[in-house]
Amino acid sequence: MHPLIQRLILDHKRLLILLKVLKQQLDDFQAGSEHDLDLACELIQYLQAYENLVHHPVEELIFSKFLARLETDHNALQNAMQQHRLLTTMTHKFHNTLESIIQGVVIPRAEVNTQGQNLLKNLFEHVQLEELQIFPELNSGLTHADWLYLEDQVTITKDPLFEHPDSNRFRNLLNHLTTIATNHNS
Repeated sequence: MHPLIQRLILDHKRLLILLKVLKQQLDDFQAGSEHDLDLACELIQYLQAYENLVHHPVEELIFSKFLARLETDHNALQNAMQQHRLLTTMTHKFHNTLESIIQGVVIPRAEVNTQGQNLLKNLFEHVQLEELQIFPELNSGLTHADWLYLEDQVTITKDPLFEHPDSNRFRNLLNHLTTIATNHNS
């Protein structure tokens, strides 16, 4: 696999770790158990800051280059690009919901859970589509010259959680991930 695709796959692996954290927080929230909405909110902020503003635009650039090579439509690619816009909207809406709850607005648990579960479902399906169908096609369908062009166009931004931790923005999330790693290694 080309290094740009490898980078996107690494982003997906990291995303899946975060989605497990979000799922647990949503399950706890729905059950009325102890949960941490600040943690969930930081996680969604990360999705807005990195996935929506860095990861997806890199994918869009690669997808567009591949689409330009094709003489016919590519439904999976076009679907993934539409999903990017949908995921951005869903992430923004869910962030606003969590922020409202933190500010004291009463929102029914079922509504919060539905928004969160729908976001999780869409993110999981999106990752599956890209990794199982799209990335292998990109890897084999783009030429060496295409990849050189893309490498020149893409600015690799360090992940603000996993590579260049921003403890001001993601303190709770970083602490939670450290605790998970510590418990896993024990």
